[in-house]
Amino acid sequence: MNKKVDICVSDLKKSNQNDLHGVLYPHLVNDLYAVSHFNPHSTDSTPYGPTINPKEVSVNLADEKIIYGGPVNIMTLAAEGGDNPNRMWQVGTNGISYINTETWRPICQLDVLAEYFSSSYEELEEENYEAFVADCDANVSNIHEMKNTLRRHFGTNYITRFGNGLYAVVGAGNILYVQYGTSIFAFTFNSSLEEIELIGELPNAAETIMSTNPTEEIDNYEESVGFVGLSLNSDGIVVATLNIGIALIHPSVFIDGDTSRTIYFAPFLSSDNRLTAEASSAQQQPIAFDTFESISNSICIDDDNAIYVASTVTSQDGSTCLGYLRKLTVTHYGNNATVGKIMMAGVVDNNLNEIAEATGAWITPYETSNEQDPPVIKRGRGTGSTPTLMGDGENTFVVMTNGAKQMELVAYWRDVNESEIILGNKKREAGRIKVSCGFDDNLPSGWVQSEQSVVVNGYGAFVVNNIPSHYNPQMTEGLNLQNNLLQACMVGPYNMGPTGVEKFVWDVTESRWKSTVDSDSAWNNPEIPSTSTVPIYCENSNMVIVTGWEGKPGLSNGNWVVQGFDWDTGARHYKLNFGPSMRGNGAYSIPQFLQDGSMIFNSIIGPVKITNR
Repeated sequence: MNKKVDICVSDLKKSNQNDLHGVLYPHLVNDLYAVSHFNPHSTDSTPYGPTINPKEVSVNLADEKIIYGGPVNIMTLAAEGGDNPNRMWQVGTNGISYINTETWRPICQLDVLAEYFSSSYEELEEENYEAFVADCDANVSNIHEMKNTLRRHFGTNYITRFGNGLYAVVGAGNILYVQYGTSIFAFTFNSSLEEIELIGELPNAAETIMSTNPTEEIDNYEESVGFVGLSLNSDGIVVATLNIGIALIHPSVFIDGDTSRTIYFAPFLSSDNRLTAEASSAQQQPIAFDTFESISNSICIDDDNAIYVASTVTSQDGSTCLGYLRKLTVTHYGNNATVGKIMMAGVVDNNLNEIAEATGAWITPYETSNEQDPPVIKRGRGTGSTPTLMGDGENTFVVMTNGAKQMELVAYWRDVNESEIILGNKKREAGRIKVSCGFDDNLPSGWVQSEQSVVVNGYGAFVVNNIPSHYNPQMTEGLNLQNNLLQACMVGPYNMGPTGVEKFVWDVTESRWKSTVDSDSAWNNPEIPSTSTVPIYCENSNMVIVTGWEGKPGLSNGNWVVQGFDWDTGARHYKLNFGPSMRGNGAYSIPQFLQDGSMIFNSIIGPVKITNR
């Protein structure tokens, strides 16, 4: 199943979509669901969805077909089959499956962690997942019992499982790029043998990537360097987001293993950022910042291959946190745009004024929660959202929520104006607006913050709150330990779940955000639950889909729900009740719909297909 297969570089860059007419992203296996957040622009918008007929249905997930994986399965990815795929890739934190979408059964499966990192991880079986759910539903009432349950069924190192397979991508030729352990893998499916086959592996990937751009800071850096996720640009180049920088990897790396000229790494060094230096020198006592900026969210890529990425840098004493949003541009591939040295503009910011006019790269600051850590769910003091592209023509933006305690929705102009000075120029910011979710001045726990991306459709933008109004102080232990899996398991059935959503509209005439105060198509609702899953927009029914725990803590006091709300009015048109079982926990995932109206619910223990509901 892990046999290495030979493949040509051209196969990794040529689309196998059935009809290239109208195809937006020929470098991907499909325009939809080939990359996290549904498309390279990270809009979380899909043409498919449930019927708009108002209805409420109860679904026992134990009776539905499931592909076991995880714990945590962010998204089920496209494979072959065009608009109505009969095959998909399941990608969990343990490994991958190749799925027959009609029967919703795995054709073959590979526990990547157990196969390639057997000294650290044991293979997970169906029994592990079902026993975990059974224990959670019967024997867990507090955070200590949940810890023991996770250890018992997923191993004492269950925390480290969370950092694997989170943001994968399927390129042309049905090539799955995904990170597990210390490696980046390229897999494909052999339809004749009905096996998952290995195209190639970049072992010790972080170390190898950093060695291509040796600096004193990298050589002396002793902290762990990890991966956030992977994407692809339109030239078939793998874009790897590390927690300290961005790497561009030519696909030939996975074929011949040559890394000398086909990997470019741009580390986000604090000392290279003039804005950080200015912030430090502006204080009576200069601030000592961490060596590298930190990246904790995925990226988006525009049609010209520019990369948008958010980062933070924290002072060594923890008293200050600065946030930055960058547009990075690929400036050079070598002799023929396919091999050779890859270069990127927009990282070494001391030179940004000189290169911006030619490349369009820019950097701009954004607000964080500075010295305060969010209590639960939300990771870090900066933005919790992946940057998302919005608009067209002369009104093109990248939008995200910032890291303020009461977050703001912020739009930034994507393109460089010839007359503007880029570095430190606040004209990069087009507009911002506070998010209240209808709580007014009575903010839950003093916070309105999100770990989810902004959902974009047209010039509408939708956000959710992920901070509950009350929480057990023990819950903060999970955050301090970076134990996001533990928190995702606790919030809802065992601890008060968060509520609150809001939709805004960008007015292209007035160049500003509008809320319920001045727009009929903006709305908010402080009572809609959204626990730790990504909301999505469904075009066919003009609904936004939100999932979460509805009710008070306690398995007899509430249940997991998926709800659909009219994009323009906020009226509820759709509701699935999953009951209180842990199998209804979406845990950082994204719900999906297929062309026939079937829903893919990416449960904590694997994706479930719910047909015609």
